[in-house]
Amino acid sequence: REAGVLLKAMVGVILFLSLFDLLRAFCYAVKWVKPVLWGRVAQITIFITPALLWESVEVTELAWFLSAAYAGGFAASLGLTLLTARRSSAAP
Repeated sequence: REAGVLLKAMVGVILFLSLFDLLRAFCYAVKWVKPVLWGRVAQITIFITPALLWESVEVTELAWFLSAAYAGGFAASLGLTLLTARRSSAAP
């Protein structure tokens, strides 16, 4: 029963880990490192900030933070990748 609650809290990791890795591989293939870097910065910031601000953090709450971190990291990387692609296609 407790494992089910933890698995439900880790749904963001399950969904966004493979998407982030796919986007990371694409960015490395076309030599765009900044979107991946800022995606990792977003992941670390989203995970660490609430974990440091709350006094007592349980495992389930950490799982939710980790899920949010992967979702935010993917969103940041995707946004920057699309922005970089738009800029590179607009350049002569």
